[in-house]
Amino acid sequence: MPRAKRPLSELDPNASKSTARPAKHAKITDEREDYSKLKKAELVQLARDRNLPCGGNKDDLKQRLQDCDDKENDEEDDEEEDEEDEVNEEEEQQELAKTGDFFNQPIDYTTKDNSKLRFLLSDREYFPGALLRDGMTCEEMIALLQRTPANYESFTIEEISEKLKARGLRHASDCAKQVKIDRLKLNDLVDRNTADYKDTQLYVSLDVFNMMIASDIKKQEEAKNTNPFSSWSIKRLQKYLTTNKLSPNGSKEVLTKRAAKHDEKEMSKKIKGLQVKRDSAIIKLEASIGHPLESFTIFNGRESQYEGLDHQILSKGKKPAQSKKPVCNYDWSGSHWASRTEREIQKICERRGMPGRGAAPKAAQLKWLDTGVVEYADFYVAGLTIMCEERGIKHKYEPKKVDLIALLEEDDERE
Repeated sequence: MPRAKRPLSELDPNASKSTARPAKHAKITDEREDYSKLKKAELVQLARDRNLPCGGNKDDLKQRLQDCDDKENDEEDDEEEDEEDEVNEEEEQQELAKTGDFFNQPIDYTTKDNSKLRFLLSDREYFPGALLRDGMTCEEMIALLQRTPANYESFTIEEISEKLKARGLRHASDCAKQVKIDRLKLNDLVDRNTADYKDTQLYVSLDVFNMMIASDIKKQEEAKNTNPFSSWSIKRLQKYLTTNKLSPNGSKEVLTKRAAKHDEKEMSKKIKGLQVKRDSAIIKLEASIGHPLESFTIFNGRESQYEGLDHQILSKGKKPAQSKKPVCNYDWSGSHWASRTEREIQKICERRGMPGRGAAPKAAQLKWLDTGVVEYADFYVAGLTIMCEERGIKHKYEPKKVDLIALLEEDDERE
């Protein structure tokens, strides 16, 4: 267990003797916070506490936190996950084969990135090894793919699950075989290799440059129509001009025009700089994917439609969720702190020095406040990661919970 324990002298003597009637929901059944009731600032803080990205709107933050909860619970049962029997699965999911017209679309291999062509070839496992040699040209790969369409039905459900995971698709194991095949066929239509992290970074950076340029051009046009400096006081205008090494002398009208002219010049310079960076990113990306880049955006383009369809297929064919045990099953119904929110408990635990900066479910936090003791298994991965970093313990990138616990326990034994 974590080495840092709260001295018994700090324990609340009334922790188990509270006269206040506990809330009806105090008995734990699920450790997840109802994120819909939290403010954006609270969601941002929770995301930071779990080492998650904290940008985006409230819906993005809620989804990110819920995904983190799901991942934590999945890891508890990771070793027990076996594929369910395929009996009657294809019958039950037959309607999913008619999800949309995209199944009837011919695949245009000429628009595919080199990495995607190689990936599609690797899925045709009945090819002789000689055909899959390194250094095949784009034309050779396309000709080979056109002659030999995929036959995903011939693979076992386990093999198809592995193919989904290899393409970076989530929830590869919790749906029927036909749903998995539908998802593979849909992913075949995507031009880029969704598992290629390097190319994905280039695509995303290109999207970001395009959005920044479009936003700045819009601001520049708005500034031309409505001078943003017209509402400024003379004192503020003079300070702005002096800071930018321009003359602060003249009437308000003169100062306003001078400031607007400087602002437009700076904005044009900024846009030009972004365009140079974008063009450089295009050259680098085209060299990697092996073909000229047409208009493409991950955020708003065709790929977003594919992601929506993939979610639709998965939602219709996902197996009923099995009840999962909570990360920590401590019964805090009689706790002195039971009426506090998760955010309030988090702050209290941080102030009192809970291991892992309190990155744990509410039940684990209350367990520590009530007893001064908490197990490694009660923490989120973020909390275990923090403990490892504080002790100087090296670990893998995106480690599993079981691996972090093993590292911490080994460190305890060495001491």
